[in-house]
Amino acid sequence: MTGSVLEAVIRQPRRLRSADFAVQVTRYSDWHPESPARGAARGGPALVHAERLSVTRDHWTYTREVPEGEIGTLGAEGDGPWWELPYPALIEHLDPALVLTSLSDFTASSESDGAHLRAKPRHQGDVDAAAALVDCDADLWLGLVDLEWGILREVESRSKWAGGFRSVLEWTLEPQFHDAGAD
Repeated sequence: MTGSVLEAVIRQPRRLRSADFAVQVTRYSDWHPESPARGAARGGPALVHAERLSVTRDHWTYTREVPEGEIGTLGAEGDGPWWELPYPALIEHLDPALVLTSLSDFTASSESDGAHLRAKPRHQGDVDAAAALVDCDADLWLGLVDLEWGILREVESRSKWAGGFRSVLEWTLEPQFHDAGAD
């Protein structure tokens, strides 16, 4: 099972480059309840920040919100193909081979909502610097794989002593192919 899940993730996503679609990724960063760093936030919520990245064809928008009293809300927008975005989390959801190179000890299980992939982040020096969906201080990495498209629908990083995160991808327009050779 694990081998077939990894094969689907590695081989499938490139064809999305010839499709029209709209997608939104939301990423939440948090602290594990037992993390000493969580207590350092004076009465603040566990949430460190939330990011949202939306892409429609060749246009994208990005916002980042942090707790009140810090930076506030940051935003940016621009044009260009999704695989050239300056924010790697979306690229990794849609073309996740880079994420997999920063993980080891894979296991997979199949359920009604997709294939669940479990792995361990490699040591910090072995984690690719662009792998935004891998927390190198985490104890466990979890991914929900959409086997039809070979993409990551959800990603979660869990760490007892460091910040973790959860990142969710949502289609707002399913991929539409206009070229029969794109498949």
